[in-house]
Amino acid sequence: MTARQRLPNRRASESFGFECAGLKYTATASWFADGRLGEGIPASSVEAFKYILRQNDPERLRAWLATRSAEEQTTFKNMLAAK
Repeated sequence: MTARQRLPNRRASESFGFECAGLKYTATASWFADGRLGEGIPASSVEAFKYILRQNDPERLRAWLATRSAEEQTTFKNMLAAK
């Protein structure tokens, strides 16, 4: 097992968008100085949330929300309340 390497707290990152199966996604990636990928963070939760809402399946929505962080759950609840 290799030791974990941390990226600096302040680092250059690149954000990019792409589309898959008709859904739009955004991701952000950062690299180590030697060019290795250090992290990749997809930001597709909002699009996934909207997609699941369109399916009109409350059970599926509850199951999906259970896998989200508390912060994301609050964001999605606020989005629903604003409708």
